[in-house]
Amino acid sequence: MKKLNTLLVLALLVIALPSCVAKKKFISATDHVSKLQADSLNYEQRIAGLEGNISDLRTELDTTIVTLNRTSAMLAERNALLTQKDAELLDKAKRMDDLSRKLDAQTQALVGLRKKVADALVNFKSDELTVTSKDGKVYVSLSEKLLFKSGSADVDPKGKDAIGQLATVLNANPDIGVMVEGHTDSIPIASARFKDNWELSSARATSIVRLLTVDHQLAPARVTAAGRGEWVPVASNRDAEGRARNRRTEIILTPDLKELFSIIGEP
Repeated sequence: MKKLNTLLVLALLVIALPSCVAKKKFISATDHVSKLQADSLNYEQRIAGLEGNISDLRTELDTTIVTLNRTSAMLAERNALLTQKDAELLDKAKRMDDLSRKLDAQTQALVGLRKKVADALVNFKSDELTVTSKDGKVYVSLSEKLLFKSGSADVDPKGKDAIGQLATVLNANPDIGVMVEGHTDSIPIASARFKDNWELSSARATSIVRLLTVDHQLAPARVTAAGRGEWVPVASNRDAEGRARNRRTEIILTPDLKELFSIIGEP
């Protein structure tokens, strides 16, 4: 009997063993499938997240490209403007260099003209005439006693000699403009010929202009006469010495500045 029971147990074990093994495999496979499904869902979620990130990055990239294009256009515009400004600055620098050279040449010409005039009039005394330069012009100031008798607009012989020597220099320099200004002191004139000092100063300036243009053939277009009367004194009219200095005729010599004006763009 004992032997029979043992055999029955063994038989049952043989029958039950395959069933247990199959169940374990099924459970293991089910667990594996569940894990795979969970992993797949996780991957899908991660992929969806990555696709969202990619979409955001593409949007950001598009915005960045638009911004870069705008910035590039602005930079190109600014570079073009800077190029234009550089060209303008170079042009201005060239014009300034040209102007500086012309001014230097003009200054040297003015110094040379002053010397020529002074040399031509060297035989006259300092109380009869002076030669100075100021503001780019040469001033030849001739006293009344050298040119005229008191209250007269007729030029004396010695005065004519001075005007003749000056005219020689002016004829050799045809580009020099000539302004003749008559000046008086402030003492009212007593003359049947002239109404006042202004009229006297104008007549004296005109007399000098006629000497220059008629007797010495200066082109009338380059000569101007002006009467300044008593209104531009160089000394006080309170004493005889000052009044004598004020009674003068100034011949103002002006170089031709057209070339300089063309450089700086003035008509």
